[in-house]
Order: sequence, then structure tokens, then C-alpha cells
Amino acid sequence: MRGASALQETLADHPGAKARVLVVWEPVIVTDLGPPTSGLLSEISDGRAVQFWDPRQALSDELGRAAEADSSSSLAAAAREIGTCFWDYIAFYPPGVRWDQPAPSPRSWYYPVVEHMTEVRADLAALGTADQHGAITNGGTDGEIPD
Repeated sequence: MRGASALQETLADHPGAKARVLVVWEPVIVTDLGPPTSGLLSEISDGRAVQFWDPRQALSDELGRAAEADSSSSLAAAAREIGTCFWDYIAFYPPGVRWDQPAPSPRSWYYPVVEHMTEVRADLAALGTADQHGAITNGGTDGEIPD
């Protein structure tokens, strides 16, 4: 997973960034038969990251519903580029944002992750001085998102 490796490298380059990183793995392609292996999970070893397995693509579905509910939102813009399955996608949210219904729109987002690492690095660098939070969703396959 090039995006996971690139994210870990970027996090290592910004150890002071005030970020909480949520990595959500989901089955997207035919080889995504189950949760990610320990080898894949080890690609993101930063202590600020928590990894989840979302076998039903619940987060992706919620982001899609939120995008449909507000066609002028940044989520809607992301959905127009990504499609119906939010994967290989990184989003930055402001501090204190609540994940109620519908899901909030991010301050910034990038897709595919590996092609936008310059922008991701810039957002992470800004976190050293501002208390903003980042979250990433990524296609692929720890924890399970509850129903």
C-alpha cells in the first residue's frame, strides 16, 4: 500500500503535529477478502494513528450520504472525484468537529493519497502550530467499526 507507507513517512517527518489519525481499511478490490494483515497494519506505526476495519464500508457510505445531502460541501466535491466508495482518501477536520448525522465536511481532502503527499505534508506541518485534526480513510483491509 503506497498510500499507507507514504502517510507513515509523512507522520514520522512531523512528530510534533497535533493530529489524530484514523485509518479505516475497507474491502474495495477483489483481493480484499478480510481484515488487513499485521504486515499491512505495520505500514502505519505512528502512535497518533488508530486503525479500523470496516467490512461493510459503513464510513464510506456515511460520507456518501453526507455528500448527497449538501451538494455544495467539500464532501460532495470529493464524491464527484472519487465516486461512491471513499478510499485512498485523506481528509483534515478542524478541532472539536462532531461526527453527528450527517458526517461533517472536511477542511481539506486529497485523493489519491500518494499523489498529494506535498499537500498532506503542508497540512501536517501546519498542525504544529494549530490544533487541527486529520483523519484518513483508505481502501484495503484493525478494529471494526460498530454498527
